[in-house]
Amino acid sequence: MDYFIEIQGKRKSVRTIEELEHHLEKSRHRESSDIFLFPKFEGRKGFEGFLYKALGLSTEVIGEGVSILIRDNRSTIIFLDEDHNEYRAINSEYTGPSTAKAEFIIDTGERSIHPADECFSPDIAIKAVLYFFQYGKRPDWLGYRESKSRRRRKT
Repeated sequence: MDYFIEIQGKRKSVRTIEELEHHLEKSRHRESSDIFLFPKFEGRKGFEGFLYKALGLSTEVIGEGVSILIRDNRSTIIFLDEDHNEYRAINSEYTGPSTAKAEFIIDTGERSIHPADECFSPDIAIKAVLYFFQYGKRPDWLGYRESKSRRRRKT
């Protein structure tokens, strides 16, 4: 399966694990990185696609994916399912205060605040992205905090 990787808002096609590793390694050495990996998708078609284009809306349909934020020597890992529910990875080795927070800057310049128990080393986040690329699912060696989306899936 082909994937897209979006780094700092710039989208590139990724077909091999080597290509993905190259992009992730380059991003790892920035002060801050906002990375999203998701399978290539079918756009809205037929009348729905026509209507979206006529209204100036995107015809893209994004389903499952994984997002990581990296800043300094910490990262967060968030998986999305096809219904846009979030699964935030939890660091089971975190022993600090439960109220501690970590700040990340996303590619739009906005601040993103996360509980400290959702922080990992960038190496762990990259390993999780590579796992998702290879197996098409969340790694079972991480724990998750689930957050239901308000979006409803079309049936």
